Amino acid sequence: MHLYKLVLTIGLVFFCFGAYADYKPKMSYAKYHTEIRVHPDGSDEQTIELLMKIETQAGVSSMGEQTISFNSTLSNLEVLEAYTIKPNGDKVMVDPDKIRTQDDADDGASNVYSDSKVKLIIYPNVEVGSQLYYKAHLVRHTPVFEGQFYWTRLFSPYYRYEDVQVDLILDPGVDLNVDTKGFIGGTVESLPSDPKGTLRYHHQFVQNTAYPSELGTVSLWDFAPYYSASTFKSYKDVGLAYQKRAKPMAQVTPEIEKLSLGLTKGLSEDREKVKVLYNWVSRNVRYIGIYAGAGGYVPHEAESILKNQYGDCKDHVTLLESMLAAVGIESTPVLINSEKSYILPKLASPGTFDHVITFIPSMKLFLDSTAQYAPIGSLPDSDMNKPVLLTATGDVTKTRANDAQQDYTTSNIKLVLMEDGTIVGKTVTWMYGSDEIESRIRESKNVNQDQERLINRQLGRFMETGTGEIKYEDPGKLDQPWKMVSTYILDPLVNLPGPGGFTIPYGLSPATLRAMSTYRPPAVRRFPAVCETGHFIEKYELTVPKKLGIIHIPRDVHFKQGDLKYESRYVFKNQMLTAIREMTADRTGLSCNSKDDEDWNAFAAVLKRDLRQQILFN
Repeated sequence: MHLYKLVLTIGLVFFCFGAYADYKPKMSYAKYHTEIRVHPDGSDEQTIELLMKIETQAGVSSMGEQTISFNSTLSNLEVLEAYTIKPNGDKVMVDPDKIRTQDDADDGASNVYSDSKVKLIIYPNVEVGSQLYYKAHLVRHTPVFEGQFYWTRLFSPYYRYEDVQVDLILDPGVDLNVDTKGFIGGTVESLPSDPKGTLRYHHQFVQNTAYPSELGTVSLWDFAPYYSASTFKSYKDVGLAYQKRAKPMAQVTPEIEKLSLGLTKGLSEDREKVKVLYNWVSRNVRYIGIYAGAGGYVPHEAESILKNQYGDCKDHVTLLESMLAAVGIESTPVLINSEKSYILPKLASPGTFDHVITFIPSMKLFLDSTAQYAPIGSLPDSDMNKPVLLTATGDVTKTRANDAQQDYTTSNIKLVLMEDGTIVGKTVTWMYGSDEIESRIRESKNVNQDQERLINRQLGRFMETGTGEIKYEDPGKLDQPWKMVSTYILDPLVNLPGPGGFTIPYGLSPATLRAMSTYRPPAVRRFPAVCETGHFIEKYELTVPKKLGIIHIPRDVHFKQGDLKYESRYVFKNQMLTAIREMTADRTGLSCNSKDDEDWNAFAAVLKRDLRQQILFN
């Protein structure tokens, strides 16, 4: 997570969990048993038994309805039994009409291209202490990739698991690898009724302690206990399996060729052609957010995507691949995890990936056309510093990491203190890299909104009031540098005439450093956290009235500890105070630990003291 995004997150956090001893999860798993039989063609049958105990009132509200996801084209799901066990032991069955098949609401909020469904179970008589049970049977008659099977489950440290058992039964001829973390077990004897050559695995897992989540934690993929099984022997096999099914969908048709050549007419440089085609797809093909794992791994034909002008991530990639090929530029789909996961699991499986982007080998250029506000050459934070799989070759590589020299924000703030104590100000802010993308996204949501409300909210962050205006170009015009200009008049912040003192106002500026000073890492960190990288420069020019006698200005500050550096410089000349505050977090690791938290706390203490420094006058 980039520092800018962290600052935005901080503003939403009002309280933290208490001591770990006081933490009680909303539910716990009393039983999770699953038996999976894998057939030689990659199809499988699963029987799942789940018994969960409601621990808190929050659990009553959020867990009283359970969903089981499945792909209606590839599989059939039947709920065999479901009931509530009341705290007194009474069993209340779920009525058949309270078990319903619905479109998967988590599948990108759109079912246009999706076969992802859920069985919804509505439990009766749910209260704290109730136990909710279901038994389901899933038949996946058609594997996603011909002849291949894969299955992965993560077990969150935020819940207790009293009894987890996984039985994996491999029919003769199935060649599969298993990898686990936190489980005990392995191969067991076949049953007398099993055909000759059947292989059985039995694994168990218990987790009696649960811990609260922590701000900024990496994805569970990178640290949680897990069970993973896959017939894929390598990530190269995964990539080539995707390519086999996706490549034919990127066929160049006359309509695609006509459009692509028309858009790039007169352009001689390949990068300019890429920019035009990427910008066109990004802006004109509506993203309907069905991720690879939910909506399947086969895109639709490029021609149909062009006709409808909507699609999910793999559809975006397919159309862009076809349009690039039409002008003679080779590209490949790239499988990537869009969560905060930065480590590729040891066992190769398509389930690791939930997103698809584009790579152009000749330019070593990654593109994510679903990121509508990402200029060419930049990626959203969710794509940064990730291991990725190039499907055309099966090669594993990595997207670039956040870089303090490429992902940064700089603000120039000019303030004039008037004799009545009001302040007239103007702020010009430039954002680059992932900072720019986040800002474009945010401001796209503010277009045509009530300016007065937005201004009041912005000024109110730091107890300021006044009037103002914020101007910027269309966030979707990716060819233009991203600059925001705000002008404002702040209500009196300084008691004039003196004597007195005041801190430097923020006005309509990002005030990222001020927001940053409010973040405090957990006292005890149990889980790896995302390491933030960023660079922020804030330059203030504050002009004061001639008759105001300045008797003291803030002192310069210099701080360096670990990967964090902060400096501030103050000069007063000709009734103008110039203040430059600059912070750099240039991380080298993939995740932060307790030492990084110590460095942050030391930095935050210095930053807070600096921001409290006053300008004194008589």
